[in-house]
Amino acid sequence: MRICIMCNSTLLQKSLEYYLGEFLCDFAECDFIIADMYIDVPKPVCVVDSTPQANIFKPFTPISLFRGIQEFYHTRIKNPNANPLSLLPKELLNIKDPKLQSKIDSILQEFSTKIYQTLNNPSNKNN
Repeated sequence: MRICIMCNSTLLQKSLEYYLGEFLCDFAECDFIIADMYIDVPKPVCVVDSTPQANIFKPFTPISLFRGIQEFYHTRIKNPNANPLSLLPKELLNIKDPKLQSKIDSILQEFSTKIYQTLNNPSNKNN
């Protein structure tokens, strides 16, 4: 995992550099960017902010920082098109009834969304 940090806040920039030193590299070599604002660049941007849209919520602890980065990396970089059905055994996926298949797909998508929201909820940052 190679990270480039681009923050307006010098304090945040230095804090992230301190915690992420071994992962840092320049823009050309990075897998993604960590920023404190939404920027338009051709690479994925992991936003650190206090808004609900942020990938990492401020204030953060070292543990919540690394959790947020790992989640961002695994969902947006390493496997951005992950299909929740790929985790199920093939025997369970051989469903002939299209209505049943559609209902199962809908439930799995809803469940995945709820898990993602739970993990990203700032009130869960102490867990």
